[in-house]
Amino acid sequence: MSDANAIPAGAIGPYRLILTGIAALAAFFSPTVPTAQVLVHMDGTAVELVGEMIGSEDISAIARIHDILVIGSDEAIGDDKNENYIQVFKPDGDKRFVRAHDIRIHKADADKREMDIEALAAMEDVVYVLGSHSRNRSRIREKHKYKRNRKTFRSDAIKKEKSRSHLYRLAITSEGTLRPDGKSRQNLREVIDRDPVLGIFAQIPGKENGVDIEGLAADGPLLYAGFRGPVLRGGHVPVMRFAFDDPAGTYSLLYVNLDGRGVRSLARVSDGFLILAGPLNNGPGSFRLYHWDGKDMIPGDGRADQKVGKTRLLRELAVPASGKPEGLVVMAETDAQYDLILVLDGIAGAAPRRHRIAKY
Repeated sequence: MSDANAIPAGAIGPYRLILTGIAALAAFFSPTVPTAQVLVHMDGTAVELVGEMIGSEDISAIARIHDILVIGSDEAIGDDKNENYIQVFKPDGDKRFVRAHDIRIHKADADKREMDIEALAAMEDVVYVLGSHSRNRSRIREKHKYKRNRKTFRSDAIKKEKSRSHLYRLAITSEGTLRPDGKSRQNLREVIDRDPVLGIFAQIPGKENGVDIEGLAADGPLLYAGFRGPVLRGGHVPVMRFAFDDPAGTYSLLYVNLDGRGVRSLARVSDGFLILAGPLNNGPGSFRLYHWDGKDMIPGDGRADQKVGKTRLLRELAVPASGKPEGLVVMAETDAQYDLILVLDGIAGAAPRRHRIAKY
């Protein structure tokens, strides 16, 4: 590792991940909705990520800057489980990327206080790294005492981890290293807590329809943060638009309707955004890929902008039981199609596959 903040020795064992055919993904895509175009698993080609991977089974975000891939895991590592990294993979051919650098983003001053990286976005020479901004509740476990399990449902058992409320801006060189003094930090916690819509949900665990951010896209000076939760009445999900240097003074909420799903990943394209959408919690429910024109989808008389936003269903995704789509990055775009890579949380190595998807 070439960075000053390299992973401590022994944090992860050396191994080489070469992702070719993965039998568990034989049914990754299936034609379950007649109106959506069909994309079967073999239409996509495996992408190789070669080298040590941090949180191999917990990859939650992916982005592209210059010609390199950046990935992030939502789990912390280190002796105290309080360090979060992003990793840079440089291209070696069209579908092969080799690990080049590991950049430590966050180290908490207490054990098990992870950042919970859920989203990455890139613009020019900058990468943005976003924590979920979510509250957390411990799981019920059969090995625990009955009284202890019941107490997990109390309001005072909800964990408020400040480290989840970070948003970093990183200036990255063409070699994939962090520029000197190229790191700055913001958070959206104050904005969320004071917002008349989000404020009440900010106190609820993310997996219980509380605030949980999992998508991020950059469009010039503006960032778009897509929420997995809350999912509001009628299936509307918030997307927060803001400028990094002044979130409180610039933000506004847009609403997108994903048919009851939340945002799992967000990517900017020429005429809007691609949204990877999935269930609010970890229960059953389908994953879909949408195109969204970027306009607010709340209708009504008196709108200054008479054009109500629209989504277009591009794909219905059937996924293996062990993995869930969490990351989407657009590699190229033409008038007819998107060239993208999808990664899965829950499968060792993230099972990245490259797909070319027709726009219409």
